[in-house]
Amino acid sequence: MLQGFWSFTVTSACTTWVARWVRIKSDVPVITDNRIPNNKPDLMVHDMKTNEIVLVEVGITNKRIIPNTESTKRRKYELLANELKSMYGCKVTTVPIVLTWDGLVTRHFRKYAESLGLSEKIQAYIQGQVLKRTMESVRIDLSSSQECTG
Repeated sequence: MLQGFWSFTVTSACTTWVARWVRIKSDVPVITDNRIPNNKPDLMVHDMKTNEIVLVEVGITNKRIIPNTESTKRRKYELLANELKSMYGCKVTTVPIVLTWDGLVTRHFRKYAESLGLSEKIQAYIQGQVLKRTMESVRIDLSSSQECTG
């Protein structure tokens, strides 16, 4: 059904998806008129129909610093957002999606997830994936440390 609707450009770990009115960049530096140090958000969604850009920054951290991490992620791309506003004349929003390694979220997580159109099922899936990947990492660390000692 959507065949021919999306075109994909994959270069190593960087990916760009382009549709008729939407361009999504994943882990790709954003080229601007001025040199900006933080120019590589996790996701950049440019909706050309609504003239809006959303910069998504994902972070996995520990419980003690989760509020600090969320505000840092939110402010990290202010310069880039201002540059994109002036270049494209559109609204630019930065959305931090921050969780702890054990799946806890901040009180703002739901608001940010809803702004991206993520259902509660998708939010729960994200939290479950974080837990699963954490358990896999711990298991790998434990098995490699047991090989070294024994």
